[in-house]
Amino acid sequence: MKLKDKVAIVAGGTKGIGLGIALEFVHEGAKVVIGGTTDSTGQVGVAELEAAGGEAMFVNCDVSRLDHLDRIIEKTVERFGRLDIYVANAGINDSNKTHFLDITPRAIHPNYGCEPQRHVFWWTKGCPANGEAG
Repeated sequence: MKLKDKVAIVAGGTKGIGLGIALEFVHEGAKVVIGGTTDSTGQVGVAELEAAGGEAMFVNCDVSRLDHLDRIIEKTVERFGRLDIYVANAGINDSNKTHFLDITPRAIHPNYGCEPQRHVFWWTKGCPANGEAG
């Protein structure tokens, strides 16, 4: 088990690729916190991770909001005592389900606008939560 006793956050980890990443972390021994914006989907994800033998928690987290990013790290450290891995898998969905050939720069701006914020956040908030583990 490559990740035994490690603690991971997977933002956007309630379904799809994010949940797949979280499942792989669980299979490798990590404790996993999944973030997403829909509580019911988060609880289904946690149940799947626990059924796979993992220890997991869901935190409602909208990655476009810095207070939510603070909260997911705080709750992770509160429950598991540390943070070793942060996967910035979440994005902002197009609620109109626009065909990808019809997407305009204005339509995708909110998603790209949160990208730098998430990466800077990780370095300013996530790394100190990692402590000595580096």
